[in-house]
Amino acid sequence: MSEYDAWQALRQFVTVGGETLAYTRTGTAGKPSLVLVHGWLSHGRFWRHTMDALKNDYDCIAVDLYGFGFSDKNDSADYIIEAQARRVMAMMDALGVETFDLMGHSMGGAIALLLTAEHPERVRKVIEVDGVVTGQLTPYIRRVIVPPLRIGYYIPQLWDISRIGFRRWPWYKHIYADNALTYERDIIALGSEDLLMSVIPGGEAATYHALNAINQINLTAALREIRVPTLIIFGEADNTVPLSEGHYAKTHIPNSRLLVYERCGHNPMLEMPERFAADVKAFLQG
Repeated sequence: MSEYDAWQALRQFVTVGGETLAYTRTGTAGKPSLVLVHGWLSHGRFWRHTMDALKNDYDCIAVDLYGFGFSDKNDSADYIIEAQARRVMAMMDALGVETFDLMGHSMGGAIALLLTAEHPERVRKVIEVDGVVTGQLTPYIRRVIVPPLRIGYYIPQLWDISRIGFRRWPWYKHIYADNALTYERDIIALGSEDLLMSVIPGGEAATYHALNAINQINLTAALREIRVPTLIIFGEADNTVPLSEGHYAKTHIPNSRLLVYERCGHNPMLEMPERFAADVKAFLQG
């Protein structure tokens, strides 16, 4: 059985508010719960190394956000950050998870911080990884990645090109994945499910609407309301979300700490999995 098939075998589903959400739950029953929220153009499997490292100490729950991964997709659904945060909390209610630690990446970082501000009685500690807090994206994302995705909403056939490119063309992967997602090339392999799941059929609408939601994010007021211990992790060379977003969050969240990884891009959980897992575990257990 391949690594991906093994992950697929763990996937479960829960329906809340008439919407079916996919999630993967690994670890140890009875241990503290850790909820993991992925980012834009992503899915729960991006957390696999972290979940494997923490499986003996935590009950890990990786969500596929509505519209992404194997969760339901609907062009007319609400994809704003507040709506996604409500869905994550509704999922925890449905799973009977009362209190939990929370970690979010990129767009998921915004979701995690907002959820923490709104439900301090539920979240013990929160970790934000290369997260968006004021809607800022790098010039590379705005000029290279965003335009074809906006066009792809109206001409979904363009996504077929990405599916071919991510399978066959290293140059295409370099432009549309490596340059945006990692400091070193080929951390994410050509033809990998990490890439193909980001352009899963039916995801065009969620990608488009979530991008619009990201552009509208301003969590300044919510950040000041967060009182739980907060860890912010950022890749110094992030070419998707500027490091200034990490410093902004650190400045506005009262009980927070910022770790900056040198020679690291937008996905420290994939680029530096051992260091990342160690820092996460030290913070959660500290």
